[in-house]
Amino acid sequence: MSEAGLKLGYKLNRDDYWSAQVRILRQGPWRAVMIALGLWMISILVGSFYVMQTGPKWTLVGSVYAALYGALGLTLLAAGVMRWVGRFKLNRALRHSDAGPLAPTTLDVGAEGISWADGTTQTRYAWSAIERVEVTGRLVLLYSSPVQAIMIPRRVFGGDEAMLAFVASARENISAAQRGR
Repeated sequence: MSEAGLKLGYKLNRDDYWSAQVRILRQGPWRAVMIALGLWMISILVGSFYVMQTGPKWTLVGSVYAALYGALGLTLLAAGVMRWVGRFKLNRALRHSDAGPLAPTTLDVGAEGISWADGTTQTRYAWSAIERVEVTGRLVLLYSSPVQAIMIPRRVFGGDEAMLAFVASARENISAAQRGR
């Protein structure tokens, strides 16, 4: 970025926000939950085949395995329910157009980093805190963790040239900050 920096004011719409959330959540810990669910289902299948072959014998070890499978199943069910409830609450919050992530946002970009502010929150990120920049069909995503990103609609740049210049400059600043660690 130049010394003068860049100041963007924008407001996300619901479609932009949901497309970013889907993209971000695909990269998050839900992969681990899905792998655990698959392993749990395979172990139940193998266990039921074993019981069919040997007959239903309840031993202490078998009871412990059954309890562990039940606990894992309940944990996965609770994780799924928590995700559903969280999504339901977020959907309800998004009905208010100026609430949460859909609030009007100001982004100040400078040589030291980024300052992001909405109606109630202001956060500063040094360039070294940004992990990567990703461009989608609708958004530029500045990831501060694998499951958290600053979402900037492409439309606020006015054109692809300005957006590509911003992305190149951001990537250069991130690289320079990470080399300087």
